This record gives sequence, C-alpha cells and structure tokens, in this order.
Amino acid sequence: MIRQVTGMVASLWMLMCCFVPTAGAGGTTARAVTPSFVEAVWSQTDALGHAAIYYAGRKQDAPWSEPVKITNDQFDNLHPVLADGPDGRKWVVWSAVNQPDFFIHYSILADGVWSAPRAIPSDLSSNTAPFVAVDGSNVIWVVWSGNDGVSNDEIYFSRCRAGKWDGPVRLNPKNEVPDILPQITIAYGKPPVVTWLGFRNGDYHRLQSSYRGGAWSKPVEISDAAEATIEQAAREIVLPAVVKHPERAFIHVIY
Repeated sequence: MIRQVTGMVASLWMLMCCFVPTAGAGGTTARAVTPSFVEAVWSQTDALGHAAIYYAGRKQDAPWSEPVKITNDQFDNLHPVLADGPDGRKWVVWSAVNQPDFFIHYSILADGVWSAPRAIPSDLSSNTAPFVAVDGSNVIWVVWSGNDGVSNDEIYFSRCRAGKWDGPVRLNPKNEVPDILPQITIAYGKPPVVTWLGFRNGDYHRLQSSYRGGAWSKPVEISDAAEATIEQAAREIVLPAVVKHPERAFIHVIY
C-alpha cells in the first residue's frame, strides 16, 4: 500500500504547475506587468541517468542565468520547490528517492554557492512531495506527504530553527484515507497556512489548516478558484530552453 500511495502522490504532483508570487510591501501581492525577478527549479535526467535538481533565475526581461546543477548523487531527485529567506539565502527542498527509500533533501544558496544536499530528519517509512516557506524570523517550515508504514499518507511538517530541525509532526487528524500534496504559505505578519488534497467521500478535496497558538486548526474545505488563477499565471512564464519537462518545474516570481 505504501508504494502505491507514493506513486499516486508523484503522478498527481506532475500534473500541478507550481507557481508562487512573492508578496509586496505590506503583505499584499503586487501584480506588475513585468516581474522584477523570476527563478525556477526543476528535475531533469542527467548524463548518469539520475533525476537531478537544477536552478536558474532572471531579472525582468533579461535572459535566464546559466542553469546550476544542485544535486550530483545516486538519488532520483524529484518535486523541487524553492523559497527565499529574509536573510538572503535560498532554500530548495525536494523528494530524494533511492528505492525503497524516500527522503526529503534540501540545499541552501548562501554567498553564491549551493550547499551539498542534506536530509531533513525523519523516521517515517516514506517522505514525498515537499513544500517550503520561510517566515519573517527566518524559521524554515517544510510540509510533505509522509507514511508511517501502517496507514495511508498523511501531512507532516517540520521546522528548522537556528540550524536545528524539529522531528516530523503529523498536521492533519489521523484517518484511513490519503492526504497528499501539501503547500505552505506565510503572508507578511500572518500565521503559516497549509493547503492539501484529502481523499474524502470518494474524491479528492482541497483542505486548509492554519498554525495558531502552537497547533494546527481543524481542516476546512476550500475552493480551487485561487489555484486556477495561479496556474494560469504560471503558464505565461517562459522557462529556460534546457528545461525538457516544464511540468516538473517550480516557478517563483517576485514583483
């Protein structure tokens, strides 16, 4: 059951066009005609046959920078996502697969150099499809679909504070159906909010929970309307020509 659910997560993730606009001053999303900066991370097979993670960025209408290969290991590295921290560092987080093991790895860009990949500590049987955000205090929040080896996939989160990761904590109430593909956002001055797909009443529904008072709120069902608008905006971004599979790219836009 674990591998079937993990495969389902991977397949659905590939159908998503990931795009995150950065909020402007005061926490509102500013929609300019031309973004001030666009950056992308993507997964692509390298010369050794492994899925590797790459990064590129561009200012306004300037050409894309030369892609940088972040990973060079034995893992198949999938589902990359990106967040910028208030200290100027960039965080890329992804699924690192070396059958039968599924980990969450990350790399940090500081002073122009990407760190070697590191693992987020987890004792779960599988960890896939992560999402990352950094708050105003430079705390890194990562959410993902995790499996304890007994039940279906659930949503887990971990935080990195002062260089130390918390152990993974289940976010959603325990149940007997899959919860997959989480995304986390942290608006200026607001608590973290996580949305994900939960299998309820025979179909997947979009659920949401926020972090208040040291705990996650009871999940509520929300509309897909906002995501449809974001996906339309993502389709307007022209990725670097070397990206062979745009559906495997994560796009971050700063206005």
